Amino acid sequence: MQITPLGSVLTEYNSTGQTREFTIQLIFIFNEANIRETALDHVLRYVSRIHKLIENNISMTLADSSDAFNCRLESDTLNTDEESGLYIVEFEYKCMHLEI
Repeated sequence: MQITPLGSVLTEYNSTGQTREFTIQLIFIFNEANIRETALDHVLRYVSRIHKLIENNISMTLADSSDAFNCRLESDTLNTDEESGLYIVEFEYKCMHLEI
């Protein structure tokens, strides 16, 4: 799994703090030497588990004791290269963070 920050947007600013929405790209790479229908099923099971993990954690406490909330996967894209047996799934992950 590769994690790449894409950016943030200031959504609210006031005297007590600011709220930002962060966008992160998650890339899941699966390499299967022998291309079979079961390899795609395996990849799709992983994708389903990643979706469920995010759905079950829509908020979280970060290391600095602040909270991230409204965490969600906005989209995902599956790309396959049948010759090399490489499956790449790109997720767009977003969450909100209140900085006080």
